Parts: sequence; C-alpha cells; structure tokens
Amino acid sequence: GDDWEVNPDFVDEVRRVGGGDPERPVAIICGSGRRSVEAGEALEAAGFKDVINVLHGFEGERDEQMHRNTLNGWRVDGLPWEQS
Repeated sequence: GDDWEVNPDFVDEVRRVGGGDPERPVAIICGSGRRSVEAGEALEAAGFKDVINVLHGFEGERDEQMHRNTLNGWRVDGLPWEQS
C-alpha cells in the first residue's frame, strides 16, 4: 500500500547535499508524485525558497487496472532517465 515512513533526517540531508544554500533550487520526485508533495512542503517549512515537485512522479497515476507507467509521469512522458 501507501504506507511509508518519514525520514526524520530528510531536511538535514537535503540541506547538506545542497551546501546549506536555501536559495538553491531543489527538484523532488517520487513514484506517483504524492510523497514528493509532502516532502516539498517539509522543505518549504524549513526555509527552502525554490522547491520544484515533479507532477505525477516517475511512474504516474494508476490507470483503471491499477497499473502505473501507462497514463502519465516522467517515464511515460518520454523524459530522459537511466537505470543505475
């Protein structure tokens, strides 16, 4: 399901990766675009000024068969990505 745990160190980790600059743009993405909304709100509450959420996430919303990767999302929209 959609059970997931909040990482209590998330904001600190983003701050560290970004060099501590609250003006630096931060783009966030998740599978469906829902968790990243909450993550973005947490960053904004912590003082980040330029938070970009990737709408519909990587795999997109579920279709009528409850499958992702068919309607929308980064992958379906044909944007570049690679497996690592």
